[in-house]
Amino acid sequence: MEARKNEKNARSLKRLRKDLRSNGTPAEAKLWTLLKNKQVENLRFRRQFSIGNYILDFYCPELKLSIELDGDYHYNSQKHEIDKDRDSILYKELGIKTLRFENHIVFDTPDKIIYNIIREKMKNSVQYPFDELIERRGTNCYKWDDTPEGVIPMWIADMDFQTAPFIIEALKKRVEHGVFGYTKVPHSYYEAVVNWFKYRHGWQNLQKEWILYTSGVVPALSVVIKAFSQPGDQVIVQTPVYNCFFSSIRNNGCEIVRNALIYENQTYHMDYEDLERKASDPKAKLLLLCNPHNPAGRVWTRDELQKLGEICIRHDVLVVSDEIHCEFVFPGHKFVPFASISEALQHHSITCNAPSKAFNTAGLQIANIISDNPDFRQKIDRAININEVCDVNPFGVVALQSAYTDDGAEWLRQLNEYLLDNYNYLKEYFEKEIPQFPITKLEGTYLAWVDCSVVLDKRKDGYSLSHCGLDAPPPSIEEYLLKRHKVQVNDGSMYGDERFIRINLACPRKRLEEGLHRIVSGLKDLL
Repeated sequence: MEARKNEKNARSLKRLRKDLRSNGTPAEAKLWTLLKNKQVENLRFRRQFSIGNYILDFYCPELKLSIELDGDYHYNSQKHEIDKDRDSILYKELGIKTLRFENHIVFDTPDKIIYNIIREKMKNSVQYPFDELIERRGTNCYKWDDTPEGVIPMWIADMDFQTAPFIIEALKKRVEHGVFGYTKVPHSYYEAVVNWFKYRHGWQNLQKEWILYTSGVVPALSVVIKAFSQPGDQVIVQTPVYNCFFSSIRNNGCEIVRNALIYENQTYHMDYEDLERKASDPKAKLLLLCNPHNPAGRVWTRDELQKLGEICIRHDVLVVSDEIHCEFVFPGHKFVPFASISEALQHHSITCNAPSKAFNTAGLQIANIISDNPDFRQKIDRAININEVCDVNPFGVVALQSAYTDDGAEWLRQLNEYLLDNYNYLKEYFEKEIPQFPITKLEGTYLAWVDCSVVLDKRKDGYSLSHCGLDAPPPSIEEYLLKRHKVQVNDGSMYGDERFIRINLACPRKRLEEGLHRIVSGLKDLL
């Protein structure tokens, strides 16, 4: 009897491997390689669907994939572990070193082991056309229609890619209904947000009751500042930083306090000593955190965020974490939701996020404010209604639910690979043609931060842009590149550091190449 069971188990595993190798998505193909090479280090049970049915998560440096297992397991309730002798086939074939439960639950034993891929194993992965050039002029597009004809816009953080096709299809279906009245946000919306951040980003205890929707992350930041400060209070920012942080603070009558990041070796670090001093001022009420950081390109580590949080807790400064860039993370780095680190940081923070940056749906105007504190949520809700940003449109609600899916994860995987290739192209091109303009190391986002100190240093010695061929010398590198070389970037002064320019890399390669050629030609002329 035992021999027959083992033979069935082996056949099941063989079928799984065949499915992974022949019919799987790229993520499943990776899993096949891991199985083949016996490199799976850890399995962890996530939840029980019904007696005997479990979800297993495979953990490895680059992969987390869910597989359904209806298993012939014997659970040892005293040791809280699987009986390895009984299930030696699984351990032997997968090369598992450790297997543990998150919740110590005694499961009944089913009759047999059946492996099924939860994701659409029979469906080959779609290759998304990020190289396609989309004509955006004439569509009332702020990025292109607010830019002079003939100019390549590489400034505002808006991608030149079509959003994911499954989002477009979901929107078409909603449009076909033909009635676009006031929108009630359904339970499925909150479930989509919770599941996405729980399983993709490890925010395990996120609850749907903590979520307040609004029309965008910038309105979200503004209402949080309004809810937790009074005119004259101080709000700390870590410069250089997203320019709307400054306007949101000023519009609420508060004082901007700069905790400048430390720039060295072409990357940035937090200045904790300076933060300790700034946070200790009784007037300091809030810190606006950019996680991942725009424009510095940092994906803050758990330890960095923990240290910042401890300082803010010590001085009763509320952390407001803008996490809109959380889906743009390159290999070797991991986005950590600030509130997921510990209960203490969760209680002492408010998170603002949205799918709009990642899926290029900013015009659909949907975002979330998340807090586990009911008193905080009440204050925020009141501020939302005072600022009249409480209503959202039906398309934003539909788009989020379509984006926060397995299809959305695969689209993002391909997008991040494309963006990383664009960044590497820019970096190699600059290093070859204009090494005097270092590129800040990019861990996340699609915004390259270029050090133009060499030009500013020459200006200090009496150099000007008067030779650039224009009627009058432009006041900045941004203006010079726009007028002389027909390419638009962002001047670093708007983020708090005039030594830099910011370049948007989220466009098809052909457009990127032409835009960078114009930038490099212009910067060469300034040397």
